[in-house]
Amino acid sequence: MEIKEIALILCIIAAIVTVGGFLAFVIYPFYYGESDGIDSSMPTPTIPPTVTPSPIQTPTITTTPTPVTVKITEPKDGSDFPLLDTSKLVGIISYVPDDRHLWIVMLKPPNPIYYPFSDEPAIYGDTWETISYGVGEDNGEQDGDTFIIGAYLLDEKAYEEIKKYVKKSAATDTWEGMYPLPEGATEYDYVSVIGRL
Repeated sequence: MEIKEIALILCIIAAIVTVGGFLAFVIYPFYYGESDGIDSSMPTPTIPPTVTPSPIQTPTITTTPTPVTVKITEPKDGSDFPLLDTSKLVGIISYVPDDRHLWIVMLKPPNPIYYPFSDEPAIYGDTWETISYGVGEDNGEQDGDTFIIGAYLLDEKAYEEIKKYVKKSAATDTWEGMYPLPEGATEYDYVSVIGRL
């Protein structure tokens, strides 16, 4: 084979290679996607959107105030009550605010005079007790007279006024009673008793 024929064959081969390369350059992006080598036929992963959680709402708690309880359990309503002898009075108490004080008061209807007991009740947990030292023999009481014994809670001002009355009465041994009771004295319970001489 002559040199001219060999040269011609090489030129034809070079032309085929050149045309093939050009076609590949033109067709590749359309068939495989962009020329960056990523296959566009592959699905693109979907990134889920960022979800911002809703703020947690704090439940509203409604509390009902516990009612104050003050009761006289001894003496019983309608029972006999000694007027000349020492007698113990007992009751229950609960949920009393720190700024309230218990005091026991006695009166004889229809006389509106209140007679606070000389001793402030002692409180043991949810019970209280105090002592009645009698009403004396010279107050005109008759056997069988009706008396009212009341349990009162006092605010600080009323508490100080009753303590002042008791201190003065004890010093003079004269128990004149109070009318009316100081403002800030609230009755919570009472019993009606029959005085016995």
